[in-house]
Amino acid sequence: MARVQAADYGEKRQAIVDASARLFAESGYPAVRIAEIARACGVSKAMVYHYFPAKDDILHHLIREHLQQVADSLDGEIDADPEVERARLEGFVRGFLEASAKARHRNLVAIHDVIYLSPERRTEMQALQRQVMERLGERLAAANPEAPAEMLRPMALYLMGVLNWSDRWFRPDGPIRAEEMAAQVNKAFLHGWLSFKG
Repeated sequence: MARVQAADYGEKRQAIVDASARLFAESGYPAVRIAEIARACGVSKAMVYHYFPAKDDILHHLIREHLQQVADSLDGEIDADPEVERARLEGFVRGFLEASAKARHRNLVAIHDVIYLSPERRTEMQALQRQVMERLGERLAAANPEAPAEMLRPMALYLMGVLNWSDRWFRPDGPIRAEEMAAQVNKAFLHGWLSFKG
């Protein structure tokens, strides 16, 4: 007979992932021990191992979930109307920065700690990263059909660099709110991107 999952299975698993993200971001993945994660969650080491057989499994889950959410936010059919795609790009930037402001540790870990995954898992994450860049490039092309094709990848990398690096300095509790920051990034980036002509 199959074992029935507890009603709070997902909630407990998420608590472990959230605590791990904070600890990995603050102390560095190699320095964090399962015992510290357990203490941060208020559970036993055995409970952590029940949900994740190894620390590497937590890191893998965390990075994969983050990248998949970014990829999903860029998913969907490309609209023939550039104005629609410009609005979608603005929504992507706004959504990314607002989500990151609420869970900045996850983004920092996803950016910096992929090197600690096994080669197989790194390859999987690199494929997801390429998927994100390809989708973003498609959105950029649709927003400005006159832009030269050779600029799509560099500009997609540039935009993701701006968004990812913001976690290093942007403070959600500072004088600028996440939605205001998103508006300024959109203004600066899209104004520049839309000026590109082939």
